[in-house]
Amino acid sequence: MIFPKPDIKYTEMAMYIDEKINSDNKLSEQELELIYVYLYHLIRMLAYKKHYFNKTEYYDDFSLLVAGDMMNRLIYNPKLNEVDEFGNPKMKRLKSILNYLKAILYGRKVLFEQQNYSQKISKQPIEPKITDYAFAQQIRQTKRDQINSNVKLYLGDLSKTITSFINNNCVYSDPIIRKNIRISCYLSLLNSIIFTKQVVDNVNTKYKTSDSKFNYLCLEYTNNRENCVILYHLDDSFKNYITILTRRVFTVIEKDIKELSMGDNYVSDNVLADIAFSELDGKIKDDN
Repeated sequence: MIFPKPDIKYTEMAMYIDEKINSDNKLSEQELELIYVYLYHLIRMLAYKKHYFNKTEYYDDFSLLVAGDMMNRLIYNPKLNEVDEFGNPKMKRLKSILNYLKAILYGRKVLFEQQNYSQKISKQPIEPKITDYAFAQQIRQTKRDQINSNVKLYLGDLSKTITSFINNNCVYSDPIIRKNIRISCYLSLLNSIIFTKQVVDNVNTKYKTSDSKFNYLCLEYTNNRENCVILYHLDDSFKNYITILTRRVFTVIEKDIKELSMGDNYVSDNVLADIAFSELDGKIKDDN
């Protein structure tokens, strides 16, 4: 072990990092060094628990490398201090370093093995040879894991994005109307991504091939989006206004996710279904 383990719990290390990376105060050299050391220990602990490697030095090399990458993601990335046209950060700060490491660490392990040793070095039985196709698949999966993590972080703060957009674009000044408009947008977005039981049953019973299922779901998703507006304590005269706002919010979200995806068209369906539902549903309950 390169850095002796401090006499504190791993959860305390993670809490220290979470606190420092979300602070508005400039970090001192001592704080930056301590964050790096704590990252090293957290990464090493998580990798060791999963039995990633069969030699101690591999754990040290891996932990040092990933800790350096994390410093760039957490602190030195210029996008952390840049904002978009609505005043929102282009890159969200992490809320939980421990959850983030758990989400991305296996993908980093795969890249580490291939880039540094050109072979698998885990305690599991070693495959005789990895094919170019399998390696390409692993690289794609690693990239997708990273994209999904970034998108989850973004969608975890989706309510803030919507609120900020409405605050900057809503033409009504009455606080009650603004609140009802905001909740109407939440409900409309939620309604646009949830399929009815009839649609789910149709997919399972009427369509046999993957292409036919995909085409049917695309059509239903388009219908959902075109007819998703739900008005919360607003009369019908607001329908067109909520429609326009909701479509503009969609545009902002799609643009942000495309940037997070680094040009990759892949975004996990479960990300939007699980996180957007829980985030929007929880936010709506909070607002009531």
